[in-house]
Amino acid sequence: RSGLCESVKAAVNRESLAKHRFVIRAAAEGQGDRFLRVSPLGQWAVVVMLLLSMALIFASTVVRSFRFEVEGVTRLLVGGDMANRDYSTWSLAMAVVTSTDDPSDWKVVVLQAMFILLAAAAPVAHLVSLLCLWAAPVTLKAQRRLLIIAEVCNATACLEVFVASIFASVAEISRFAKFIIGNRCDEINYLLQRYA
Repeated sequence: RSGLCESVKAAVNRESLAKHRFVIRAAAEGQGDRFLRVSPLGQWAVVVMLLLSMALIFASTVVRSFRFEVEGVTRLLVGGDMANRDYSTWSLAMAVVTSTDDPSDWKVVVLQAMFILLAAAAPVAHLVSLLCLWAAPVTLKAQRRLLIIAEVCNATACLEVFVASIFASVAEISRFAKFIIGNRCDEINYLLQRYA
C-alpha cells in the first residue's frame, strides 16, 4: 500500500530523481519493502560527474586527436605544413569543406553538419538531458519524456564510434598503404635515403 501511495504521489508531485525515494520490493512474503534515497553527497557527486563529462567533451572537440604524416615521395611533393596535419574533432569537421571542389554544395554542408551533430552535439545533449532528469523537479510524465530524449540522444551520439575509427585507422593505415604499394617503391626509397 505504501508503495502505491509513493507512486501516486510521484505522478502528481514534481520531484527530481536525486530526491526520489526508491522502493526495493521484499524478496519474500512477510518482509517489508525497503525505501532508499541517494545521500546528499551522492546527489552532488552525480551532478559533478555529469558536468565534468560535459567539460571533457567540450575540451575533446578542440584538443588534437590524431595526426596524419605523409612520407616518401609524396612528402616531397606536398611539402612543408601539408605533410604533417594535426586534427581535432572540430578541425576535422572544418576540413570537410576545404577538401572538396565546391564547399558550398548542400551535400557537403549536410555532411559537415551531421558530423558535428553526431560527434559533438548529441553527446552533450545526452548529458544535459541526464542532468535535467536527475536534478529537475518534474512530474512523472515529464520524467518519461526526458528519459526518451536521453535515450534518443544516447542512440544518436557517435563520439565512441569516432574514437574507435581513429584508433583503427591509426593502427591500420600504414599496413594498408604497404599492402597497396608493396615493394614497388623500394628503389625510389633507396634513392631518397641516399640523396636526401
